Amino acid sequence: MATIDQLAVAVLDGDQLRARALALEITRAGDISSISEPDGNIDRRILILAAGLAELLAGYADSQAPAWTARWGAMPERLDLLPATSERLRRLLGEEAPESLKRRNILAPAGFLRAV
Repeated sequence: MATIDQLAVAVLDGDQLRARALALEITRAGDISSISEPDGNIDRRILILAAGLAELLAGYADSQAPAWTARWGAMPERLDLLPATSERLRRLLGEEAPESLKRRNILAPAGFLRAV
């Protein structure tokens, strides 16, 4: 069964096909609010991204996010999931990024992972 930290790693690795497959598996598994918190012994960036992604998927499913996501704040440095090559694109991503990612200092296009 897919886990939210596996999804976060796929996203960080830029493996879009795997990320979509994992997100689909997670959403089809059932209640998003019951997604387990990743083991705290992994990279903090993965934990923060996993929290943002869990909230993002919950929003898409019109469900409650898992309670543990509230414990994870923002990335220490901005993480751009679609490397913006221009200031205009960075600004657009900053404005349109899904809220669950934006408040964690993560830039992504509107509708990120929405296709699942």
